[in-house]
Amino acid sequence: MDSSNATKPIIAKIRLYRSRAELCRRKAAENEQLAVENEKIATSWEAVLSQIQSLQRQEQPAGVGSDLSLEELKAEPVIEAANRFDLARELVIRHREDGILPVDIRRLANARGFPSLSNYPYKTLKDLIKQGKARRDHQTGRYFPVAKEEKKGK
Repeated sequence: MDSSNATKPIIAKIRLYRSRAELCRRKAAENEQLAVENEKIATSWEAVLSQIQSLQRQEQPAGVGSDLSLEELKAEPVIEAANRFDLARELVIRHREDGILPVDIRRLANARGFPSLSNYPYKTLKDLIKQGKARRDHQTGRYFPVAKEEKKGK
């Protein structure tokens, strides 16, 4: 038997195992890239959440505070609301003359026993605006109900 014929199967096996090793190295590099991408996504997500919180703080103009005290809010007639969203809708309607700030809605919801997150009034008010039931005065940051005449005018 010729020595070259004897080494051919061995060389073929070496090539096969080299190609498998190269494939494994590529997969390991891809996994490392995926780990790096996942870390970037997590960091980006934290940045997005930070921006959302910043925008929520900007929602109420600086220096504009609520002139309603918690005692005044509690002194209002009791609102029969099934949940905190109904409470927010009712408060916007009740304060149609002066408008209401999201911070007042959140304070009153907490005082009435509806646990509420910091973004709760903003989400509810944004939904009311989308439904055409409320509008926001951008100068004061107060929300007002939309009159039926305003709806028809649009």
